[in-house]
Formats: sequence, C-alpha cells, structure tokens
Amino acid sequence: MTNTTPPSIAPPQRASATTQRGCAVVPGGRLRRALLLAVLASAAARLDARDLEELLTTPVPRPSPFEVIKAEPVVGAAKYEQRQSEVAAAATVISREEIRSFGWRTLDEALATLPGVFKTYDRQYSYLGVRGFGLPGDYMTRVLLTIDGVRANEPLYDSAPLGRTFPLDLDLVERIEFIPGPGGALYGQNAM
Repeated sequence: MTNTTPPSIAPPQRASATTQRGCAVVPGGRLRRALLLAVLASAAARLDARDLEELLTTPVPRPSPFEVIKAEPVVGAAKYEQRQSEVAAAATVISREEIRSFGWRTLDEALATLPGVFKTYDRQYSYLGVRGFGLPGDYMTRVLLTIDGVRANEPLYDSAPLGRTFPLDLDLVERIEFIPGPGGALYGQNAM
C-alpha cells in the first residue's frame, strides 16, 4: 500500500533559494534595496541643502518690494511730498508701470483693484464704493477726486468722474494715489 495523497490536499511546494518566479532570490534583498535607496536619498538631500545654502547666501542686487513701497513718494496725504513710510495715512500708490502692465483704460478699473474698493456698473455709469460706503446710484458724492491737487468733482451733484467721464486719458497719468479714510479736515467736503 502506497501512501499517496491527492494533489489538491498536498502542501504547496516551496521554490528553491536560487529561483522564485524566474528571478534570483538573494537573502536580505529588501534590506539592500532599502539601504541603497536611503544612501541615494541622503546624497540628494545633501545636494539640495548645498544648493539652498548657495541661494540663501547669494546677495540680491535689487531692493525688496517693501523697500520700494516705502521709498515711493506720496503727495496727497499731507499736500507735500513724503515717503510712503512716513505718511500718517494708509496711502496706496498705483504707478504708471502698473497701469500699463494691467491694461486699465479707466480710473475706476484701476481703483477697483485696491482692497476696500468696489465698483458697480449699471450699464450707464460706473459707481465706486469705498469701505462699505457707496450705494449704486448715489453718484459717488463721498469720493473726492483731485488732479495735481485741484478738485475735479463735477459741480452739479459733486460726484467724482471716475469712469469714462474721467477728464484725462489714463496713459497720461503718472501715478494714482488713493488715501482712504476721513480727509475732510485736510481737503474739505467729500473727502472720505
């Protein structure tokens, strides 16, 4: 009587140590791959650290944007030229380069990009609101527009011509100074 077990119950045959699925099996193969990967990663990290150190120690010839903003002259805040860092008001300056690079065609388009300023358009006029003041249709009576220090609000409703009714082509404007907040003591009526 021979002891034979059916093939379905027989334990699975183990592959030899030299071949498994047609590949050579090396004891500790996973460990070697992990060590090789760790060595390569540390070499790359050292290379990145050297590059980062080189970038951090390289002098930058241009001033930082904050220094450029601080050096920008502002005339409207105190009615004489001051550096923006010395002005006692929150003044924002839009330069000629910004006007050209963004392609703004009207003054209200340029001002609507500033924080706290919003623009509404009723298919006839553009209205500008500042810091929550400015309902559509109120003719912007709370906004004072000066051109080279001269009041430019229209005389009937005392509104500021900011949209297509702005008296100058925006290509002729050197810079726009926006000074939010109460300014009636310095500028008179409408200076919000």
